[in-house]
Order: sequence, then C-alpha cells, then structure tokens
Amino acid sequence: MTVEYPESPQEILDRLRTDVQNALPESDPFLKESFILAFLIALAGRIYDVYKTIENAQNELFPWSADGDFIRRWGLFKGLDKNPARSAEGLITVTGIASTIIPEGTTFQTKDSLQYEVIDQDYIIEEHSIAAAHLTRIGDVATFEAVSDHHYATHLIQTVFGADQSEYNIISEIEVTGDKLFTYPVEGEPATPATGIIWSTAVYASVKIRAVDTGEQTNLENGAQVSLTSPIVGVDNDAYVQFSEVSGGTDEETDDEYRERVLEAYYNPISHFNVAEIIQQAKKITGVTRVFVEETTPSPGQVTIYFLRDNDINPIPDGGEVAQVKDEILKIKPAHMEAADVFVNDPALVGKTVDFTFTALIPDTANMRTAIEENLKTMFREVPIVGENLSQDAYRSAIFQTIDPNTGKFVESFTLSTPTGDIPIASNEIALLGTILWSI
Repeated sequence: MTVEYPESPQEILDRLRTDVQNALPESDPFLKESFILAFLIALAGRIYDVYKTIENAQNELFPWSADGDFIRRWGLFKGLDKNPARSAEGLITVTGIASTIIPEGTTFQTKDSLQYEVIDQDYIIEEHSIAAAHLTRIGDVATFEAVSDHHYATHLIQTVFGADQSEYNIISEIEVTGDKLFTYPVEGEPATPATGIIWSTAVYASVKIRAVDTGEQTNLENGAQVSLTSPIVGVDNDAYVQFSEVSGGTDEETDDEYRERVLEAYYNPISHFNVAEIIQQAKKITGVTRVFVEETTPSPGQVTIYFLRDNDINPIPDGGEVAQVKDEILKIKPAHMEAADVFVNDPALVGKTVDFTFTALIPDTANMRTAIEENLKTMFREVPIVGENLSQDAYRSAIFQTIDPNTGKFVESFTLSTPTGDIPIASNEIALLGTILWSI
C-alpha cells in the first residue's frame, strides 16, 4: 500500500478544521485567535513531524534512497565501505648547498598553512646534469627539451652550457612547462635550433612529500611554493612543486557518490576479476568516477583499464593517481596473472576536447543557453567511451532535449558551426566537453 505524505502542516490543518467542524457543528475552527485553532495548529505540526519521520524511515529501507549509516549498511553487505579522504603527495624541488641532507619527516607549509611532510627517506641536495634533446628559441624565450624527465621546478636557478651559440649559455631562473621542458630568457637573436652538445645543470634535491591533512585542498599545482616550517642549515627556505604536481588529495566520499557505487554492485554481480569487480575495485580510490575495462587487450591474458576523475579540474588522472588505482586493482589480480599484464591508463589516456559554437538558437534566452550547457555537461559525463567515436546524434539529441526551465519550452532549432558530424576518437582517447561559444 502506498503511503501518501502531506506536502505541509497546512494540508493537515485544513483537514483537521473540516473534521472538527463536522464533529462539532457549533464550533468555528476557522476563527482566528481561537483556542480551537491554536490547538489544531500545534497538533498539525506534530502530526506532520510524525509523517516526516515515517517518510525518512521508509527511505532508509532501500539502498537507492538511504543515507548516512543506513546506506553504509547496504554497502557493507557487498563488502563496500565509504572511501575516506586522502592526502595529496608528490615531488618538490628543494635547493641549497650540495651534500646537505633533508631528513625524512621534515615539514613544509604553504602560505595557507597547509603542512606537508617529507616521506620515504632522507634526501641529499646534489648537482644534477641533464642533456638537451633540443634547444630552440621564439623571440627572447628559449625552450630546453631534455632527453628525460628533469625534475626541475619553476623558479629553479640552472645553468645551460655547451651550445655553439653563446647567448644560450647562461645562468637563469626557469619556468617549467613539461616533465622534459622548461623555458628561460635569452638576449639577442641566436640561431634556432641551437647546435652543440648542450647540457643543463642545477643543484637541488627531488623530494617526495605528503600532506599532513586530507582533502582536495591539499593538492598543489605545478610551481606552487612551500616553505620550511623550521630552518635547516644549508637548505633554502622556499621549495617549489614539480610539473607532476602534488596530487591525489580527495575529500571523503559523499553519500551520493557512495550510493552510486553500492547500487552498481547490486546491479552488476561480480565474479573474480571480471569487469564488474575491476570497476568496483578501481572506484575504491576516492575521486574515481568512470572506469572502462578492455578485456584481452592488448593481448589474450592481459587487460587494459582506463579511468577518469570527473570531479577534478582535469578529469584525466596524473601519474600518481594512475599508480594508486593500479595498486588497488593488483590486490584482486589472479595468482596466475603477472602485474605487467594489467595496463592502467597505459597507453596514457588523452582527453579530446570538443568545442561548441552556436550560430543560431530558437528560442534564444539566457536560461535556455544555461540549460543547454548543463545538458551537454551531463551528456559528456555519461555517453563518451574510451576509444569510441562520439556520434553526432548523441550531442545533437542532448541539445534538442533541453527545456527552458522558465518557460517549459523545448529547443526548436539550432545551428552549430562546430562540431560537425561524428567526433573521431583514437583508441586511448575520450571525448571531453571543451568551450561553448554563442556567436549569435
């Protein structure tokens, strides 16, 4: 039997007034400031509270509406607990006097007083040299491409030497633009690309740190500054985050996110190391939202797994986040399977952004534009699959199905200058929403 719940205490009060007047025709429960009305108002409020309590209890009986401890109980039946908040970790570049030791446990902090601890080992400041694969110039900015990851950070002072064009051979502060790339200023107009056997050298330590606190706020971008909480003789006070960033910090999983995983476990029963179990295991890492499993890929006996973090600024995970997920999946790897046969975002997942430019829209209102943007965001979180083309029908349907929330009207017609047709996607790519422009 369906339980019908009142929308408000007023609905109960109206019924009570009618019931009292029918039972006591001489009374007037509609008279303002009467004793009867005051009593009925109080009674309606308490009855409404009872209804809400019953409604809340009913919601907790089923996993698709349960919250808090109740949804956790449903999850534990499937061996799923709520994902805790995690601390960000990554590499910083610390400068100072060569041979100086940075002990494990040393703490750095940001200007916002977020603290980070040196982990895994002691680190030694040393002179490091790396060869150039290419050295080019545009205007007064030189770009140094190293033969391997340099572990430099923006603001590091380094020395370039060995170029036949002397203008390149200088001591300078750099800006890091990639794991193997950094730029620095040059004077004059030396030939580009530079020639010679070119090297860069700098004195530093590449130090791994982990946030003391947890949550998304502990993530630090490339070039972010952290400072020693207590001075160390021979170590510069300020250090900088490397291009790989300090990442992996996530907030505790919300009830809605947890409920989605729990329902997925009920809808998709698992057997050992099947697609459902791999997806479930990957999502035990907080922040993982979508997982794609390619069986017998790249060869029989192997598996390739791609995942995204849609709630992050960049949904494409970085190296540290990929390592976390792979470690988690290896926990359920069959004994006969080698770890090398489990490929996680390998080859690296690439997001192919799809930009939209509208040149006509009917009806064209601010609310309709906003609604279209929200529909496209939803579509790009639900429809694209790694390695599969995004069909024109998918994104055009998302636009046509948009309703202006103020008027209730659907989109009647629209014209796009971009994109047109199906969006081609490579085997290690996934379509992501780019910018939306209104050229109307």
